[in-house]
Amino acid sequence: MTKLMKQRRKKSYNYQTNRRRVKKRMEKKTKFGVKIDCDVLKESWDNRKSVKENLKTLGVASDANDVVTKIKSVKNQFIETRLGPDENIDSKPEPKPEDNSTEVVQKLE
Repeated sequence: MTKLMKQRRKKSYNYQTNRRRVKKRMEKKTKFGVKIDCDVLKESWDNRKSVKENLKTLGVASDANDVVTKIKSVKNQFIETRLGPDENIDSKPEPKPEDNSTEVVQKLE
């Protein structure tokens, strides 16, 4: 089998980089190395999942703007009153509620 030139090229050490600083920076940027202070979340946290996936399974919102319903504009309110709530023009199918565990949320409260 043929090999790539980059694999065959002579490897050289970069003396200008601070390895400790590079390692710390990489730890901060990885999605799996998240440090959690809350004991309730720490018990049910899965390090193999990303932050958004973990928060979704725990039933905690990762983005508050996605959870809160959008404020209707004056135009949409006028159309809704004229046509009725069932005949809305810009109606999008509502997403199905997901099966989130509420045990963590109850423990947090």
